[in-house]
Amino acid sequence: MIILDSDHLSVLRYHSSERALKLSARLEQAAEKPIATSIANVEEAMRGWLSAIAKERRIERQLSAYRELAELFTFFSGYTIALLDSNAAALFNGSANRA
Repeated sequence: MIILDSDHLSVLRYHSSERALKLSARLEQAAEKPIATSIANVEEAMRGWLSAIAKERRIERQLSAYRELAELFTFFSGYTIALLDSNAAALFNGSANRA
């Protein structure tokens, strides 16, 4: 399994850029492996668009952020979402304690 971080996802969201094309080509070379991201990356992206929506009081000014939020669901539907479980939390806590 290949797990993409938020930097990779940001590049891939704008799929016509040169960086996105290069990254997509590299991922295609590993086609036998599932491509995933973490639920934390999904949450982070959603939180950003929800924040943009919440700060605007006029619906007309919320439209583009709502559109981006909807597109985010479509984008993430193409990936396996790695859930946060007790094993991942233990690994995180172990690495955080050593930092």
